[in-house]
Amino acid sequence: MWRANAFAVFLLLWPGVMDGWAQTCIAVSGPEVTAADFAGTMPEFTSLPPEKVLLASPRPGVKRILSPAEVARLLPTKSPAEAPVVCVERGAGPLQPEELVEAVRQAWTGAGGGAEDPIELLDYPRMRVPPGMIEFQSPGAVSLADCHAGSPLMIRGRLRYDRNQSIPLWAKVHIRASQQAILYRRDLAAGSVVEPADIEARSVTCGGRLAGGVASAEQAAGMRLRVAVRAGEMIRPADLAPIADVIRGETVEVRVEGIEHVVIKAKALTGGRRGEAVLLENPLSGAKFKAAVAGRRVAAIGKETRNAP
Repeated sequence: MWRANAFAVFLLLWPGVMDGWAQTCIAVSGPEVTAADFAGTMPEFTSLPPEKVLLASPRPGVKRILSPAEVARLLPTKSPAEAPVVCVERGAGPLQPEELVEAVRQAWTGAGGGAEDPIELLDYPRMRVPPGMIEFQSPGAVSLADCHAGSPLMIRGRLRYDRNQSIPLWAKVHIRASQQAILYRRDLAAGSVVEPADIEARSVTCGGRLAGGVASAEQAAGMRLRVAVRAGEMIRPADLAPIADVIRGETVEVRVEGIEHVVIKAKALTGGRRGEAVLLENPLSGAKFKAAVAGRRVAAIGKETRNAP
């Protein structure tokens, strides 16, 4: 410990040492410092195989100072008295906006966005990084209100370098993408049936991926509303409930398959949609039986149904 501290004081007080660092600081591009990296500054290292690994590279933004004794150990033919103080640093440069935009675009198209959608880079970290590959996560979904407000999108990612090292990154962007929103055309009360005239498709320019709504008007038409809605709101699947073709308590026409002109009236004891089985009651005899829903207030008894226990 004493030797390390004494060496640090020596470096701070000895005239010209700091200048020597600046003159001999070696920038390396990979995870390891090789003889080839040193040979450009100290010709003596050309006697070693260029690919010979001398030491591990320092982390980005950190300079490693090698004492004359450490340099001499790397090159046994050189004595500590002849060796210089050497600075080694990881080669790094500022993030390039065009590379960030391209990485954002890859994340955007990977999430289903258009390859030609304009992307404006608003902000990003101003730091120096080693060469590597920039990867961003898929942009998150935005609300219709965010679209109308033109809110920017914050995307997270990483710069991957060396074998398994990475640095967290972020980018604030505007993505101007034209998307279709399926909206309510007018106010509707809870329990209302959504008619085609209640729906409109509108093109909106969004700063991100618009999500949370139905994909088409066909998904909403004919459905019953679970909640009250306002005009201009996006139609969400959670707002909608399917309408039963047979509702409990109503009168149903029952057809017997394979027997023409036989139709009876029965009371629905349970409800269901097309294809589902419902329990019915003959109002004259009180007999209960099952039938398959075949349409609105229509049920059918097939061969399988008649033979069922």
